[in-house]
Amino acid sequence: EYKLGQRGEPDLLAVSLTSHDIIGHAFGPNSQEIEEITVREDQVVSELLNYIKSKVPGGLADVTVVLTADHGVAPTPEWLKEHHGPGVRIDDDALTAALENGLVKKFGSAKGGKWVSSAVDMRYYLNGAGGAPIEALEEEGKRILRDQPAVLFAISRADYEQRHLPGGIIERQFLKTYQIGRSGDLIAIPKPFAITGSDTTTHFTGFSYDRTVPVVLYGSSFKPGRYSQRAEVVDIAPTLTYILNVLPPALSEGRVLTEALK
Repeated sequence: EYKLGQRGEPDLLAVSLTSHDIIGHAFGPNSQEIEEITVREDQVVSELLNYIKSKVPGGLADVTVVLTADHGVAPTPEWLKEHHGPGVRIDDDALTAALENGLVKKFGSAKGGKWVSSAVDMRYYLNGAGGAPIEALEEEGKRILRDQPAVLFAISRADYEQRHLPGGIIERQFLKTYQIGRSGDLIAIPKPFAITGSDTTTHFTGFSYDRTVPVVLYGSSFKPGRYSQRAEVVDIAPTLTYILNVLPPALSEGRVLTEALK
């Protein structure tokens, strides 16, 4: 209807195969259901590309295709245990209760409610009006969380402000993503392959299995190959704009994937 690719100017078509995400959450990445939907998706992509080939005057020679994803996912703890892996399923309510009980033991009951006002995905919002200094609550809360078997690190709002953070990738990710007032007074980072919540599996960490995705490039501008250089999803936009000989998006942070270009 829109005559994409037929007007002598660049067009961008974005397609999301969203069922893959839904089925992955419901059954896990190693399930037969994911295998079956992946086979079907392969057929759908073939149908789409063949349709485009028939509609664009130059065929696929005048088309650039990028296949990627928005996130990875953890194997289910049950699958990992079956294959002698380290998977564990975290009880959110039990972890929150352990934090609350530990704070009560240290400071007594909070005035007008609980010390832990709310908790979402191992992010904890504390009651600063409960009768104890928020800094003291954060310090004690970190100690309590670190004693929990599924917790790798516990980080507080004060740690962010004072830059007292674990080194390496955890520090870099925390500095890029933490927002005071939104991200919680305490954040517990789980050990690798620990899953929280009611989903069969999910993605909520900065570990490699949650952030590794494919970036597959196809078109006359690219040379065949598999490349070991580090690449990110944010590299797609500057690479495509380089091919088109136009400016990248105003806030583009990525690089041109020159190693893949002819």
